[in-house]
Amino acid sequence: MVANHLSWLEAQQLITEHTEEIVSDELVQQPLLSVCVITYNHAKYVREALDSILSQITTVPFEIVVGDDCSTDGTKEILLQYQLDYPKLFRLLLSKRRLGEFTGNGQLNFIRVLSSVRGEYVACLEGDDFWSDDHKISSQIQTLKLDPKIAMVCHRVEYVFQEDFDQQLLHEYDSLRTSDGKMIFPEFTSTRTLTWQELLKRNTIQTCSIMYRKSSIPSIPHWMLNLAMGDWPLCLHAATQGIIRLDPVVMAKYRLHGKSYWSSETREQRSKIVTESLAETFLHTGYQQRDLSGSEIFALGTPILFAHHPKDRKKRLDWHKTMLVRLPLSKKVSYLVAFIKSKLALSMSQTGSKELQ
Repeated sequence: MVANHLSWLEAQQLITEHTEEIVSDELVQQPLLSVCVITYNHAKYVREALDSILSQITTVPFEIVVGDDCSTDGTKEILLQYQLDYPKLFRLLLSKRRLGEFTGNGQLNFIRVLSSVRGEYVACLEGDDFWSDDHKISSQIQTLKLDPKIAMVCHRVEYVFQEDFDQQLLHEYDSLRTSDGKMIFPEFTSTRTLTWQELLKRNTIQTCSIMYRKSSIPSIPHWMLNLAMGDWPLCLHAATQGIIRLDPVVMAKYRLHGKSYWSSETREQRSKIVTESLAETFLHTGYQQRDLSGSEIFALGTPILFAHHPKDRKKRLDWHKTMLVRLPLSKKVSYLVAFIKSKLALSMSQTGSKELQ
């Protein structure tokens, strides 16, 4: 969970003060693509992640930017060896003090890496996942080149469960099982465009599948700083900048294990993180980029809210409280009026149902 709320200036000062960059004079000068890798205690998996990048069949000049946030399991030493072996490709951003201490999560590391890219295109990969298709880079760049209206591309992934993953949670993924027994996410089997409204209701993009056009997201939005998640809000922001295109081909493997940040949180904590992050993201990517009244914001957000919390009245009230606190005064009144009207309508509906009985 988020420990402190930082200003953007404070965050940049922390990143500058506590980052050591390891880079060679041989580093590629004008990469077309930047591959961003986020690591923290991924020694068991990170070689497979990095090798899956190095095995890409492509003529595209690219750099690999790795941000490690003070791993204590040998991840840093592995990264240093890769940088020595491939000095033309690797830039390491190593924390001298763990940035996660200041936020309670990996958001500063995420922002640090994505803010340092030099490529025209940006691909993302976490250190415990890996790419499974050697043509992923060339395929995604070709899609972006063919249509300048596309801001981001993504694809389906296969879920890989490690032995330390909580076996009691496996049933939550049964709907993803295909005829050959694999767990494939999302379930879409054809190319499709993912809309802002659709992504608000359900995140169907895994980080290891993302590639985006830097001109569409030239910098990380400041409002993302104090969120407890980075990838979903980034995708929602991308959906307001252009098209997000999903490729049904499986080109990566997403690893689920007991030591990941998300798996280590309780169900209640994960629900709280999603609700708070989506509320803030909705405010910034929704009404601020659309000239909506308070009542229109209420109408747009309510079905999204019920999609996430159909039975939890308290969480829905928390969402509305967040909206009323964050909305400008000019929109508060009409939002509150719409909220009261909806409650009255629900009350009348329930009264009518009882009378009919």
